[in-house]
Amino acid sequence: MDFRVIQGNFGGLRIYRDSRLFIYSEVKDPWFSGTIISIYNDRGFLILEAKQRGFFCSKYSILIKDDSILNGVFEFKKKQLVTSIGDFRIKMAHLGLIHSRFNMLLNSLVIGSFKGKFSKRREFDFRFSTSDDLKILYSCVYFLILKSKIKRTAEL
Repeated sequence: MDFRVIQGNFGGLRIYRDSRLFIYSEVKDPWFSGTIISIYNDRGFLILEAKQRGFFCSKYSILIKDDSILNGVFEFKKKQLVTSIGDFRIKMAHLGLIHSRFNMLLNSLVIGSFKGKFSKRREFDFRFSTSDDLKILYSCVYFLILKSKIKRTAEL
């Protein structure tokens, strides 16, 4: 399955599945109190809100979670998302000046990969090797939590 990630006009990221909005994030950055990342489904319903703290080493805490969509365990431990279906992690596969490639791991197995594209705004192409909608949703939520805060001029 192919997905495209595009940076929104005012921060945050939007993930498209077959040219239709699948999930998106918005970022609030109040002074000295951490960054709040809100994640919405395609209909605009809040499914998760997380707070990122720390300057050199980010720590995440879940503020709001819609249990009807993201059920069971859902927490961060050392740059991993621990869930009831397994542990998600992002690992660099190739670092390039223009295109960087990363893998999405679930319990140490690659379930998807994404590649940064060179453009005026941040864009990524996702390709999942699984058709399990829950694994795809959790992967996208994890990606949005980790990467939504990065500024426009920064590369993944």
